[in-house]
Amino acid sequence: MKYSLCYFILALCLLTITICGVTQAQWMQTNGPHGGYIYCFIVNGSNLFAGTDGKGVFISTNNGASWSEVNNGLEISAVYALAVNG
Repeated sequence: MKYSLCYFILALCLLTITICGVTQAQWMQTNGPHGGYIYCFIVNGSNLFAGTDGKGVFISTNNGASWSEVNNGLEISAVYALAVNG
């Protein structure tokens, strides 16, 4: 009886591991942001913004599938923090 319970618990654990599996994050390379380290991210509505070390600020309007530089008027290209107003 003692061994039957142990085998049942072991089988239940293996079944749980098999059914649940191990989930891992999946990363895909996109067209950017390029040009150094990314120091910060921020979300504003459906837009993603990334501040970089040397290439300024990038925006993605499609969940990170593609990125564009948005540095109009930016005098310093190293961006260490971003904030949203409103």
